[in-house]
Amino acid sequence: MADQKPPATPPSKAVADLLGDLDAFSKTLDMEAAELARADAEEKQRKKDAEARATAAAAEAAAAAKRQQEATASGSAAPAPRRSAALDMLRSRPSAAPKEDPAVTRKKAILALNQAMRDTDKFLAEFMHEVSQRQPECSSPYPFMHLGALPTVILTEGMADSRPRRVGDIDCLAYIVMRYRTSPMPAAKQMLNKDDFAAFEMYLKRLGAVYEIAPAAKNDFGQVTKAVFTITGGPKCEITINADYNLLSVDYELDNVRKPGRRKCTVNSVDFGDLADELARYMIGADDDFEKRFAPAK
Repeated sequence: MADQKPPATPPSKAVADLLGDLDAFSKTLDMEAAELARADAEEKQRKKDAEARATAAAAEAAAAAKRQQEATASGSAAPAPRRSAALDMLRSRPSAAPKEDPAVTRKKAILALNQAMRDTDKFLAEFMHEVSQRQPECSSPYPFMHLGALPTVILTEGMADSRPRRVGDIDCLAYIVMRYRTSPMPAAKQMLNKDDFAAFEMYLKRLGAVYEIAPAAKNDFGQVTKAVFTITGGPKCEITINADYNLLSVDYELDNVRKPGRRKCTVNSVDFGDLADELARYMIGADDDFEKRFAPAK
């Protein structure tokens, strides 16, 4: 029995605690190692994803560059970037015209009126030359004192003249004057009593008419009581066109034209350019369009 071993003595508490600490430390190391491995795996995946995105972006950029080159080569423009509807509407609206210097605007208006005056002068000078050469019959009667509206009147002795004027640094045409005679065809005759002789003769002289007086009756004392006035050359008619470059308007003055006496009217420079033919038609009685220029303002 001397060889029998004594029973094993259980480890002391200190040893047990040491073993427990070693076991806990070992588990902690395992957990830290696992955490490091997981973090390393996630980092590798992030780098892989970033590289994949960079590769895709590079591929898309290369494809876009290729499409742009192909579009340029085929002559087609690349699609315009999308813009907002409000911006498109704004850009489609007309821009306000830049304001012009008032001095420049006025000079343009003066030049335009001057050109219109010169065009009118040229037209009316040619018209009056034709009047003088052709001696046209007026289509409407010209009234005479005591004679009434003579049905047949011719226009003769036509002439036209004009004068310039300096406006600032521009040589402008200032006014145009036309003169002609209206004569009855055949010669008009009127018998008047002695009391009417003086007034009618003064009237004819003022108009520049060509006439003769022949006694028609006498009293017992040999005094003429009645006489016949024979008018071979009717009154002279005159038209003056005066440009006002300050007001940019044109004044017309007609004397014995289609009606006895002197009449005036004014038109603005914008309307003036179209009136030369209208005035010429009025002179020969073709129509009465120019008559409305003398209508009183409402």
